[in-house]
Amino acid sequence: MNLSDLLLIFSLFLVIAGSASDIYFGLISKLFFKKNIKTTPETASSFGEFINGLTGPIFALAGFLIIYATIIDQNDLNNLQQFENRFFKNLDYNRSNTLEISIVSPKSCKKIVGNAVWVSCYQQIKTAYKLIERDSLMNKLSQNKKLDIAFATFYWGYSNVDTARLSLHLKKLNIQRDLQIKYINQLKKVEHCEVTKSYFSGISNKLGSFFNQFFSFIKYVDRQTILSHNQKKEYVDMLNIQNDNFCQMVIYYYLNSSICKRNDRDLSKLYNLMPSIDSTLLFHLNPIEEE
Repeated sequence: MNLSDLLLIFSLFLVIAGSASDIYFGLISKLFFKKNIKTTPETASSFGEFINGLTGPIFALAGFLIIYATIIDQNDLNNLQQFENRFFKNLDYNRSNTLEISIVSPKSCKKIVGNAVWVSCYQQIKTAYKLIERDSLMNKLSQNKKLDIAFATFYWGYSNVDTARLSLHLKKLNIQRDLQIKYINQLKKVEHCEVTKSYFSGISNKLGSFFNQFFSFIKYVDRQTILSHNQKKEYVDMLNIQNDNFCQMVIYYYLNSSICKRNDRDLSKLYNLMPSIDSTLLFHLNPIEEE
């Protein structure tokens, strides 16, 4: 219940209290009017002055509160309109950002755009996970670590000229040096087109920018004090459903990695961002078929 509703309820209480006072002193109390005694002009005048002094301020306060509540509602309406104008602009921007993102396919070396990008991203994470599953030592790691390594492999990428970021990530996860070298050697063997230096070229810049923009929109909704939590969730859902299944899967594996920012993970839990993901695409929970 918002402030304007409370003010209206309180003003209604004041009106009832004032009316009750009028009725009590006019019909029930014997302070001014007594049975079988004729009412004189002096008595009526005294009664009027008394009631005006007693209930006048009550009705005046009730009227002020009603006006104030109306002003609050109008201000909230204006703020809501401003919020929705910006939100729907952000919604259009997110749609364009999702559809216009482009990368070079690691297999065909052709430029791919939009939904095809998210399919390729998903396949890259899945391929890295398959390599980890097939290694007798890395397969013994916890599932969280395996997913973390798979996402980091896709996110940072690997090439002959850039191994530092992926190696640093593996080190942070306490992966032994000899196991790191063995895993990176496996990455080199993944089939890729001649133009690229590795199947995992890494798209941290583009993907990092997408995540920053996507979650900044959710933060913008979360900051709105004029909205209830359920109303905020409806707006966040409108934003989230713009992402296709494979885009949502990439976001899901990002949220389950140590690369994910804490605030992003908190927002995901607060607004339940992943309720509609296709469970058949959760490759870490389903048998991975050979492609």
